[in-house]
Amino acid sequence: MITENLKYLKKLIYLLSFLCFVIQTVLSNNIIDFSSVLIIFLSNVVLTFYCFNEENFPQYAISSNIIFTSHLINFGGALYLKTIEFELFTNTLLLPMKTSLMCSLFSLSLIIAHIFYKRSFFVNKLKNSLSEFYFKNDLIKVESDKLLIFLGLIALFFRFTIYDLNTSLAYQTSSETLPPLFRDIAIGFSFFIYAPLLILFSGNFYNIKKKINNLIVLIFLICIFFFSLSINNRSLFFDNFLLIFFILLIYFQLGHYKVDKYFSFKVLIIIILSIPTLNFVDTLSKTYLLERSSLYERSPIQNFSSTFSRMLSYHDTKKEVDALIRKQTDFLGEGEWYYNNSFFNRINILKINDRYNYTFSYISKEKINDIKKVELKKIISLVPQPIINIFDSSFDKNRYLNFSMASYIYNQYNPDIFLQFNIGSFVFSIIHYFTYFWPVCMFISGIFIFAFFDSLYHRASNTISPIAFIIFYTTAIGMLNIFTLSEVAKTVSFVLRMVPQTIILYYLSVKIFRLLYKKK
Repeated sequence: MITENLKYLKKLIYLLSFLCFVIQTVLSNNIIDFSSVLIIFLSNVVLTFYCFNEENFPQYAISSNIIFTSHLINFGGALYLKTIEFELFTNTLLLPMKTSLMCSLFSLSLIIAHIFYKRSFFVNKLKNSLSEFYFKNDLIKVESDKLLIFLGLIALFFRFTIYDLNTSLAYQTSSETLPPLFRDIAIGFSFFIYAPLLILFSGNFYNIKKKINNLIVLIFLICIFFFSLSINNRSLFFDNFLLIFFILLIYFQLGHYKVDKYFSFKVLIIIILSIPTLNFVDTLSKTYLLERSSLYERSPIQNFSSTFSRMLSYHDTKKEVDALIRKQTDFLGEGEWYYNNSFFNRINILKINDRYNYTFSYISKEKINDIKKVELKKIISLVPQPIINIFDSSFDKNRYLNFSMASYIYNQYNPDIFLQFNIGSFVFSIIHYFTYFWPVCMFISGIFIFAFFDSLYHRASNTISPIAFIIFYTTAIGMLNIFTLSEVAKTVSFVLRMVPQTIILYYLSVKIFRLLYKKK
């Protein structure tokens, strides 16, 4: 069944890619446009052919999806999303040909790394040993849906603890006054807020017979929606639905859903119904932006009330939205308005990659070396200050935590630009940091990243650890989009700190859960 589902998925992507290629070709104005369209089309076909190969996929399900999803977010998704909006995907890009070519080569470097990873006896033995360790220590299977609820409740508890619901966000002091260890634990449990979503799939993934009503999932989503509006964090809410989509995708890939003769018709109906849904999501997303200017002046309760009221009367504020769009279509619009639908901007960052590529092209080698030093110091800042002090007592990590690398890089390009937390590009950071040696960097790092995450899939039992799903995807950082993050320091932090931290906290949570819900 896995084989048949993968064949169907490939055929569907090939068909969509070809149709979009034809439309984009018609929209092309010159040879650069057409060449860029050809590159994105061919790269999508190659990535689909490799990542969903019927022979290799079952053993490397997670790493294959990492490569494919990273490609879609960085580059390939623009072929489909821009076609939906009936616009040429090169529109507003500063270096369409160069950016398209480099993005394709980056994805190709991941494929090459993956080929060597599959053929490496040592790396695969390491992966299998790690997977068996997880399995023996109850990090793979889920015994009950109650565990997933328990994890979600822990995450909600820390959310309520950190924020004072009746105090304006500008005067919130709880996060600063809390003990550092408590604060770090609270942050560490942030991924666990997505755990209850697995209840929807636990029957097939974990063979749980006695299931809890899916109404529980709805209650959790309502709680998350409240927090999302109260602190004006779109990702906190929208990422739940993107995560469900990615779980459904791997659910289908692993053969948990049988393709029948009506399946294509069902897919067509879903696509048709998704169009008005996307418009509604776009409405919600832009409402968040309109409310952001008053965010810190109000308490979380006031933010929720104001934002929810504006959502109900969105059409009355459409002029404000249009004005906001016009205001942010300059260089630092970075991708927020690459698509007319703001939701699309969250799942494809081609314009951000293009802006980064353009910016680096006008920065001297000396400045790039300085940028690399700052990035290194941001990576060092991931280490606790007491440990840093052992080696360098003058190093203050706080100096490197109040700005993003994108802001710093844009400032090197234009000293008048410094907005603190602009969004950057991992792809073009690596390419311009390491110049001709960047493929070597991705080759070495890619091999071990693939092995690390594939270990969360226990091939013998055909089971994916809930840890994998918990960290599967968020807009800011996640396993599937690890090669699409905004800066190198975040990627390092995710692999070396956040994921191990999540594994440890999950293990401890399982032990506590068993003590609380011990079987008679």
